[in-house]
Amino acid sequence: LINFIILLTKLLVLNMKKLIYTFTMLAFGLHSIAQQKSTLCGTDEHNKFLQSTNPQLKIEEENFNKNWKNYLQTVNLNDLKNANKLGKTSAPKYIIPVVVHVIHSGTTSSTNISDAQINSEIDFLNKSFRNLNSDSVNRREIFKDIAADCEIEFRLAKKDPQGNCTKGIVRVYSPNTNLGDDILKKVSVWDSRSYLNIWIVERILRETTNGIVIGYAQFPFGSSSASTDGVMLNYNVF
Repeated sequence: LINFIILLTKLLVLNMKKLIYTFTMLAFGLHSIAQQKSTLCGTDEHNKFLQSTNPQLKIEEENFNKNWKNYLQTVNLNDLKNANKLGKTSAPKYIIPVVVHVIHSGTTSSTNISDAQINSEIDFLNKSFRNLNSDSVNRREIFKDIAADCEIEFRLAKKDPQGNCTKGIVRVYSPNTNLGDDILKKVSVWDSRSYLNIWIVERILRETTNGIVIGYAQFPFGSSSASTDGVMLNYNVF
């Protein structure tokens, strides 16, 4: 699935920024679900919730999917593969500045994850997007000849929105870290036009009959609120 996502990332130049959020959530989710079978990505559930509060999103989703299908009819995947030399590692074309907002229940709490843990996950994410993940030997046959370096790299931000030096990690205490939702995101958020926001919380509020939600992102269609664009994840799967 990750390899198919990488191919789609190559194809979709338009809406690149918002698509990154969805693909990132999938990369995080696949890594976590491999360890915890009972957990799941809550992006679909979150999208249904947003549509229930804003019916226009459903229309925008349908238009997005229609445009995507029309685009596929104009593309020869083999030609695209050859033109882009899929599988060849090169310098990243897109650098995504990342800010990780650790919303914890106390400085000594396990929810206040370490810098080392954050750096480790960013490293894993980059390896997945650049087709350098160590488990690529387990790739299914149908994806082996189209797996690609999508030339995207995630880096913890070096400058904050005010231009000050930063390590791209913000730590905020909140007694509501176990109520992770879009409202909690507003406790700490940077301009989503310039950064990929990742929020780390103790628990995602929404649950389903299939298990506990470990994380969610917003879909690439719709006029998403700038204060909620990004990815929210449980601290123990990041």
